[in-house]
Amino acid sequence: KNNTSNNALQRNRGFMALMATVFLGAITDNIFRIIVALFATRLAADAGDSTSLALGSALFVVPYLLFSGYAGYIADRFDKRRVLIIVKSMEILAMALGYWALMAGRMDLMLAVIFLTALQSALFAPAHYGILPEILPESAISRANGLDQLCTFIAIVIGSAAGGAMSDAWGNDIPWIGGMLLAIAVLGGASALSGLASGWRELLSVSVPRLP
Repeated sequence: KNNTSNNALQRNRGFMALMATVFLGAITDNIFRIIVALFATRLAADAGDSTSLALGSALFVVPYLLFSGYAGYIADRFDKRRVLIIVKSMEILAMALGYWALMAGRMDLMLAVIFLTALQSALFAPAHYGILPEILPESAISRANGLDQLCTFIAIVIGSAAGGAMSDAWGNDIPWIGGMLLAIAVLGGASALSGLASGWRELLSVSVPRLP
């Protein structure tokens, strides 16, 4: 029965596309945060000012505190598949700004991108978790949540490690770092769109309750 459940999830193209989107998004966010943290650390060592490092940590948390409630409302009020696609598009725009920030060496823009990626994650989460009961049978929800959390945790570990490795390997070659982040973000957006085209159109055709 367990093998059957696993196979059913793996054959669900909408679910697998969603997992790929979540995985790539978590990798992108964590690579960028590590790159910026290392950049801020070098600035602090040179100028003796650790403000940017502390500010970066705060800016990552603030969007969750301010916008999580609104994100839940948006996920309930509008079609979740559209919310997911729009939010992933925001990530691509954020990484394009991140590329520019890295190229220009602008710490203020890097901090702005951290805020935008955190905002994107805060808006993504309610639609992401809320859509699982709509695309999967009730018997598969627990297993899907477990795979979802595993996917996210692995992406966080890989992204954090890759951020340090990329900084060491390409520390003086910023276009490679920015280009790689932008490419991963685009790939995540393509995965979301692919999921919509290959399976989500039918799987997500249920009516979304409208709040008054």
